[in-house]
Amino acid sequence: MIITDVRTTIIHLPFMHPYMWTFGSMQGATSLIIQISTDENTVGIGEGTCPFYPNISPDISKLIVDSSRQLLLNEDPFDIERIMRKLYAFAGWHFARHMANWVFGDVEMALWDLVGKTCNRPLYQLFGGCVRRKVPFFGFVFRDNLEAMVSEARKYVEEGFKTLYLKVGLDEVEELQQLGKIREAVGYNVASRLDANEAWTPGAAIRFIKKMARFEPEFIEQPVSASDLEGMIRVRNAVDVPILADQSSRTLSEASNVVRRGAADALSTSPLDAEGIAGCRKVAAVAEGAELPVIMHSNVETGLATASFLQIIASTPNFLYANQTELPHLSGDILKDGGLKFENGCLEVPDKAGLGVELDWEKIRKYADIYTKSIARQPTKPEPFSPIPRTPHL
Repeated sequence: MIITDVRTTIIHLPFMHPYMWTFGSMQGATSLIIQISTDENTVGIGEGTCPFYPNISPDISKLIVDSSRQLLLNEDPFDIERIMRKLYAFAGWHFARHMANWVFGDVEMALWDLVGKTCNRPLYQLFGGCVRRKVPFFGFVFRDNLEAMVSEARKYVEEGFKTLYLKVGLDEVEELQQLGKIREAVGYNVASRLDANEAWTPGAAIRFIKKMARFEPEFIEQPVSASDLEGMIRVRNAVDVPILADQSSRTLSEASNVVRRGAADALSTSPLDAEGIAGCRKVAAVAEGAELPVIMHSNVETGLATASFLQIIASTPNFLYANQTELPHLSGDILKDGGLKFENGCLEVPDKAGLGVELDWEKIRKYADIYTKSIARQPTKPEPFSPIPRTPHL
């Protein structure tokens, strides 16, 4: 079996309301959908995310994949490691792994989908079998006015979610009030995870985390700069709340450094951060060797990439906590049969071959058209970017 064709499509699924975080806001899931066809009429599908659209155009990702097409043609799709080495060597992408992982993660995902379909097995069976049939996710309480956030938190708990997730790092007074009111509304039988997205200096992180400790956070995610492992270690040693590494553990080498230095209590990873499905499983193995849990990170995907999460988590023992997804906030999805369905905060692992899901091409065309129209609405002169200042060292 050899690869005979590679096709790409950009889509945009709007959020029902904006996603506010330390670095501004996002308006929806903008993704590059890839189809890889073979001479045996099997088609593998994958998804790469473009989370910073419109500030960074997804046309860049499409151009990179399209220009790499010749490297894929006539290859055996089972030779995934070999193909990925070729892609990363092409044009020196191994020097820019974070960007390359977002771009080539969809290629690797489609290759694994081909492997599973050819073997007529869901991927988790090829990865060692099923550890869990249902995968827990957290309820992401988007930043909003206080009444809306409390209402959203209650709604998640009523629907069976056992963990809530909030962005912090923008306004200390406001965030302490949010945490207090949400705890009053839902109690302490629900876990809360707080993500600072590198917002604080080590001193500020220690001071603020100690203030938040009374609300019993499950983890504080990436409190300081991803490159400041000394700062991470300092924070971890100074507070009682567990620290989750995210931006500092995206690649395999970064995750290894976090583990070796003892900079975190858990690691966040995903196939679109860690050089694909195989890379994500390697990060999980590094963490498992240190007896640390891992958590699946989201770059704002549709149900297609989320299906890859489920195949990985189903077969990897140390995914012990609720994982991240923005699916409940999207205005739709691109999968057949209504897509993935949450039950008590969990998604069931698909049992069909490969990733276990199929695309609804009518929906793909709909969201591709939304992307095309959104380009026409973009201003010819982009708004100047105003970075949010780091919290001062206190």
